[in-house]
Amino acid sequence: MKNSRRLLELSTELRMGSDSEAGHPCNRIHGLVDLIQRVDIENKIICEIGCFLGVSTETFALFNPKKLYAIDIWGKNQNYAESNWAIGEKEMTWAEVKKSFDQRLSKYPEVEAIQEHSTDAVNLFEGDSLDMVYIDGDHTYDFVFNDLNNWFPKVKQGGFIAGHDHFLNGVNCAVSDFIKNNYKLEVFEDTSWLFQK
Repeated sequence: MKNSRRLLELSTELRMGSDSEAGHPCNRIHGLVDLIQRVDIENKIICEIGCFLGVSTETFALFNPKKLYAIDIWGKNQNYAESNWAIGEKEMTWAEVKKSFDQRLSKYPEVEAIQEHSTDAVNLFEGDSLDMVYIDGDHTYDFVFNDLNNWFPKVKQGGFIAGHDHFLNGVNCAVSDFIKNNYKLEVFEDTSWLFQK
């Protein structure tokens, strides 16, 4: 694979927080790569919700999607504090995080950054227009469940709904309640999760 060297470099970076919170490499790309290969995103239209510094975004981009929409608020709403802990941990401002994201992804013309909350950004997409959505924004139950409800109609039949941090109770419960017994759930090494529509 032509991008294997860059993937190896990315595997040493943290996507957001630390690994210690879960006791396993939840913030590394190892399981994400497995998920991407399982879906085979080449020449497909992908949407990632929650991008932060862009480690996972660049990982998606290395597998040659036709289009990759990267949605994050990057501090646009100062009253929304769900990910402000990560800013403190990285000792960066939101402007610095967004600048770092932009620099990282500047060599991938198929990536389009959308600085909006997912509940607003969803209105920019037609129904059945995406091959996959990857949900990694707010991890509370209500937000995850709402993201699933809002974005599910935007994914084509046979497409994939996925996300991150399945080890968190809010994420785990929201995904379980949404799919009930209607879909087969797969969970990967980094606690990414996936089901097919």
